[in-house]
Amino acid sequence: MAIQVTCDSCFYTFQVKDEHAGKKGKCPECGEPVPIPGRGSKSSGSRSAAPARSASPRRSSSRQEESGSNQGTLIAAGIAGGIVVVGLAFFLFLRSGTPAPAAAPAQPVATNIAPAPPVSNPAVAPPVAPVAPVPNTATLTSPATTPLASTAAPPAASPSPSTPASTAATSPAAAASSGRKEYPSVADLIEAVKPAVCRINVKMSDGGSTGSGFVIDPSGIVVTNYHVIEGGESAEVVFPDNTTASVSGYLGLDPKRDLAVLKINPPAAGLKSVKLAEAEPRQGEVVVAIGAPLGFSFTSTKGDVSSMRKAPELPESERFEGTWVQTSTPISPGNSGGPLFNMYGEVVGANTMSIAAPGAQNLNFATSAENIRKVLDSKSANLIAMNPKAAPPREARTRSRNPNAVTDETKTTRGKELLRDVKEVLVLDLDISRQISNPRIQEYVTTQAERMWKKAGVEVVRRTNAQAHMIIFIRLKASGTSSSANVVEVEARIMVRDKEGRWNLVYDKTDDCGAMSQIALTKGDIPARTGKMIQEFFAKIPAAMAEADKNSEEKPDTGKKTESKKNASAK
Repeated sequence: MAIQVTCDSCFYTFQVKDEHAGKKGKCPECGEPVPIPGRGSKSSGSRSAAPARSASPRRSSSRQEESGSNQGTLIAAGIAGGIVVVGLAFFLFLRSGTPAPAAAPAQPVATNIAPAPPVSNPAVAPPVAPVAPVPNTATLTSPATTPLASTAAPPAASPSPSTPASTAATSPAAAASSGRKEYPSVADLIEAVKPAVCRINVKMSDGGSTGSGFVIDPSGIVVTNYHVIEGGESAEVVFPDNTTASVSGYLGLDPKRDLAVLKINPPAAGLKSVKLAEAEPRQGEVVVAIGAPLGFSFTSTKGDVSSMRKAPELPESERFEGTWVQTSTPISPGNSGGPLFNMYGEVVGANTMSIAAPGAQNLNFATSAENIRKVLDSKSANLIAMNPKAAPPREARTRSRNPNAVTDETKTTRGKELLRDVKEVLVLDLDISRQISNPRIQEYVTTQAERMWKKAGVEVVRRTNAQAHMIIFIRLKASGTSSSANVVEVEARIMVRDKEGRWNLVYDKTDDCGAMSQIALTKGDIPARTGKMIQEFFAKIPAAMAEADKNSEEKPDTGKKTESKKNASAK
C-alpha cells in the first residue's frame, strides 16, 4: 500500500511505501525534508489550500494525462470567462450609445514613458489631441533645397504659459518633439557640420589677414566677422576639401555687431550649409568652435556657454550692439568669424574676440545667432563690390582686447624683420592629405626642419607660448604622368608674435619635394632624392633671414662697429 505525500515547500505530490509511515522523507522535486503521515492518512502538508504542482514530464503517463486534462479545463474556463466579459462590455456599449474613441497618435518624448493610470470607463474617455510636429531642422541639407536659415525656419510649437520660451525650446523634451537631431558625440557633430565651415583669406594694400566663416545658404552666402574683411581689397574662401571660391562682394555689413555677409561664387560641386539656432543657448550648454586659429585650418575646440551678455556688459561697450555669447571655448586669432555650434549642429554665434587683459582667463565672446539673424534679415539685394572703402577699418580699435585674424606680413619689410629676429620656435607638422599613414615620413620632415633652425642659431622649444610657430603641411598629389608615384608637396608657414602679442604670418612657401611610390609611403622609406629636396626646401628659410638682415636699415651690430671705429681713431 502506498501513501500519498505533498511537499510543503514546492507542493509536489508523490507516493511512498507504507513502511515509511510516520517518518521523514525527502522531496524528489526540491530536495526539502517532508514528514510522512502515519497509516490511514491520505497526504501530508499543512498548506492544504495551495494547489499541488503537477509532476514533471518524466513521471508516469497517467499523471501526464491527468495534468493535461486539468490544464485543458482551466483554459476552457478562461476562454468562456473572456467571452462573457466581452459580451457584457458590448452590451453596455449598445446601452450607452457612445462611440468608442480612436486610438491616440503616438507623441515623441525624450524620456521613458510612465504607465498611464487605469481608466474606469474606457468607452467615454476623450481621445488625446495630436501634437503638430515641427519640421526637422537638420544641420546639413542638400544644396538644392536648403533655404536661408534666418527666414526659412517654421515657427515652433508654443510652449506652455508657465514655461519660458528659451527653456522650452532647448529642453530635451522640446528638442525631441521638434524633431531636432542631437548628435551623440562631438566627433559626430564635427563630421556633419565641418563641410560648411570655411577659411577666409583677405588681401589688403599692406598685407592681408586670415579668418573663418560658415555657409548659411548654399546659394553662396557666407557669414563672418566684420573685422576679418575690413579694409580688404579682395578675398577667397577655402573649404575642408581644399575647394576654393572667390568673394564677389558684400550683402550686409554691421560693424556694431561685428558681422559681414559675403556672397561667393559656389563651386560646381555645390555647398553644404548650416542653420542658426532658434533660441539662446542655456548656461552650461556644450558648444564647439571650428575655425583657423593661428592658421591651423578647420581646428575644433570644445567648451561651455558661460553666460549671455548684452553689449553694455562688454569691454569698450560703445563699439558694440546686440546680444553676445560668453563661452569657455578656447579661440585664437584666426577663429574670428567661425561658427560656434551647439550639439544639434545649430550655430549659436560667430566667434569674435577674447579678452587678453592681465589676469583674464578664457574669456571668449561670440556675436549671437540673434545678431546674425538681424543682419541677414536686413541684408541688401544689391551686391556691394569688395573694396577698402566699402568696409573701412573701425575707429579706436584696441588690438590687445580684440585680436584680429592673423596678419599677413609675408611681403612686407616688417614681416622680414620679424623673421630675422626669431630666437625660439615651436615646430608642428600637419598631414592634411590624410594619405600619409606611416608616421616616419612626418617625423623625417619635422626633424629636418628642427635641424635647420638649430644651424641658424634658433632654439627649438616645445612651449605653445613660444615667440614663433612653424607649421609644416605635408600633402600628396598625383604626378601628372603615367607613373604611379605620388608627388610630396611640403608647405612651411612661420608665424611670429610681436610686442603687442599679436600673431603675424611672416613666411609661407610651398614646393614639390620629389616623389614616392605607394610602397615607400607604406613603409615610410624616404628616397635619397626626396630627402635631399626636403633639406633644400628648409634651407631657404635661413637664407630669407639672412637677406632680411642684409637689407635692414638698422642692423643689430651697427652700434658696436661704430664704437670700435671711434676707439681705433682715438688711439
